[in-house]
Order: sequence, then C-alpha cells, then structure tokens
Amino acid sequence: MLDTEWRLLSVYGNKVPSELVISMKVGELALTGSGGCNEYEADFKRVGHTGFMITEVDKGRAGCPILRPGAGQQTINVGDWEGAYLRTLQRAGSVETIGNTLHFYNRSGEPSVVFGKKFGGTDADSPAVEPPAEEKPATTTN
Repeated sequence: MLDTEWRLLSVYGNKVPSELVISMKVGELALTGSGGCNEYEADFKRVGHTGFMITEVDKGRAGCPILRPGAGQQTINVGDWEGAYLRTLQRAGSVETIGNTLHFYNRSGEPSVVFGKKFGGTDADSPAVEPPAEEKPATTTN
C-alpha cells in the first residue's frame, strides 16, 4: 500500500458526492491528502499485521465552501464532510485491501471508511470501482 493514492468513496455507508474530492496517500508513517478543502497529515503507528492507530492529525485551518452542484440539487457542506472523515479516520483500527478498494474498520471492527484506488490518466480522480453496498442489519417491528 505504500505510496498508493486513494479517493474517498464512503463514510459509514454514506456515499461521498462525486463533486467532492477527499483523497489520501499512504506513506511509511503517515496518511496525507486533501480533506476536501484542507490538506491533512495523519501520523500513525502500526499495531500487529493489519492494525494501526492514528497518533496525531494535523490539518489546514482554511474555511471550507458550500458546493452548489446545480439548480434544485442539495448543497454539499465540504467542512462537514471533512470533519466527519477526519474524526472517523482517527477512530480507525485496522485496514484491508479488497480489489481496488481500501476498507478501514473502527476499533470495534465495524466498517467505517472506504476508498477507491486512484489511477493515472484522464480520469485520475475517478475511483476504479464503486463502493460495495453496505449491509444494513435487519430490523423488526413489534
């Protein structure tokens, strides 16, 4: 995974709007990228074979815009997405690669964030695959 680049697809099953680009590059001891409007660096230490722990997150402090994709479409609060992503990343405890996706799990083992691998070329910002459908637990009514 070292030196690979990824684009965020979902946070706890919530699909990231295509107009929003949140990216990550995997380094030896840090994850770096764009949270949507600010650059960030998340230092980590390894725990076991697939585990890790974020030890510090440093990010820019610029204000984030509200994106307006088009008339009649819901606005996208970039700051809300950036904050949710970085908070969720800080709670991650393990990671695995599945095909062209990178899946992070929180410390309770629940899926948290999913990335698609970025490739070179004209669609470098488009992930190679869509995020897998998140399975929702069945609910019952009394």
